[in-house]
Amino acid sequence: MLKSLNVLTDISKQKQDLNEKKKEPRMRRGYWYRIVFLVVLAGVVLVGIMASAHAVGPTDYFRAGTLYLQQERLYEAIEAFSLAIGEQASYVEAYNNRALAYYELGEHEKAKDDFLTAVSLDPENPVANSNLGILFFEEGNYRQALKYLEKAARASKSNKSYRLTVLRNLAFVYQKAGMADRAKALIQEAAALEKSIDGGQRSKGQSVQRPFTKESNDHTLVLKLWE
Repeated sequence: MLKSLNVLTDISKQKQDLNEKKKEPRMRRGYWYRIVFLVVLAGVVLVGIMASAHAVGPTDYFRAGTLYLQQERLYEAIEAFSLAIGEQASYVEAYNNRALAYYELGEHEKAKDDFLTAVSLDPENPVANSNLGILFFEEGNYRQALKYLEKAARASKSNKSYRLTVLRNLAFVYQKAGMADRAKALIQEAAALEKSIDGGQRSKGQSVQRPFTKESNDHTLVLKLWE
């Protein structure tokens, strides 16, 4: 009887061992599944972090467009500024610089539309107002030209570099409009302002003057650089 019990116990033990052995592959598979899942998850997170770190934003497009414009790669500049505007519809500087690219391509209506948009977004922007005023002057619309140039003069008091350009533009238009006395007063004011601006301050300005026409530097458009 005792022998029979021992045999039964051995059989039961063998079955238990067999069941445990059957479980082992499943447990190992489950372990590796978890490892693979965690590795994949970590990879997804890492890719997300890297993509976020290298994300291209409106400022990047604006800077690229400005460089293209300085290199006279006008179509590429327009595309880059358009991408910046697509990302940030209120990007005043992008409208201003895209308008310059359109102007240099001879697309004056598109240039005017962009300058008008820039001014509508930032009514006190001295650069956009001055550029728009000069564009109206070029069309022979002195009344609108003076409107925007005078506004630019009022708005540029805190920035000497901008103001110097604006005063010269305004004086030039006064002169062409037959307002000699006003032109003379502004020329004198611009000369005094120029003396007060040292070379270091001007070199740190955030804009550069671009000739409005290739024949003359009497009036200029201003290219806005990044901060």
